[in-house]
Amino acid sequence: MTLGVTNTPDHSALATALAGQPLELLILNVGVYLDRNDDLKTGFAPSLWTQTFAVNVRGVFLTGQSLSPNLTEA
Repeated sequence: MTLGVTNTPDHSALATALAGQPLELLILNVGVYLDRNDDLKTGFAPSLWTQTFAVNVRGVFLTGQSLSPNLTEA
């Protein structure tokens, strides 16, 4: 299964696929560094900030939220 961490339907599919299976540990190691070659002084595209935030914050939240029932079952 492929999980697009910013894609809510993917998280729903993951939760359905793992329903009822206890999960003792979840490591939320998600992140991108899209602005690595950019500088705040010379310009930082707002779209990069949006994409970075979506993966680094929303992706982690959605993953934890979708698998929290599995963690509770462990």
